[in-house]
Amino acid sequence: ELKRVASEDTHDDQGEQLEQALDDLALQEKRLVDLYTVGGITETAVREKSADLSERRKVLETQLASVQVTARPSFEDVDADGLQRVCAGVADWVDQADEEDRRLALEALQVSVSATKGAATMSGVLPTDSPGFIIDEQSSPCSCSGR
Repeated sequence: ELKRVASEDTHDDQGEQLEQALDDLALQEKRLVDLYTVGGITETAVREKSADLSERRKVLETQLASVQVTARPSFEDVDADGLQRVCAGVADWVDQADEEDRRLALEALQVSVSATKGAATMSGVLPTDSPGFIIDEQSSPCSCSGR
């Protein structure tokens, strides 16, 4: 999963396009001021064009604010061998767990299964942050040391 996520392209094309459009607007505003400064355009035309550019800026800024920016996760500090050991330990625990413990584990991961005549789908949630109660090696030797 680490390799898959690291190789995914999380580039935010829509956000980048909106930022480029805002940069283009800034350039148009600068050109408008330059034209006015050298007398190449009337004050009335500047006001009209400036109002148009201002409206376009508001629209683009609103669109940019609504775009979800997905930061690419960094896995540089992940110990792959340690991760494999932890996963193997979890797999062993699940193999040895009784029915109640498995049910609790599935419930904690919010696992749901939906089945139809032709297919079954399983989904769940993997936590991305350590719970607040895991603060040091004493509270969770497994998380802190990779054992």
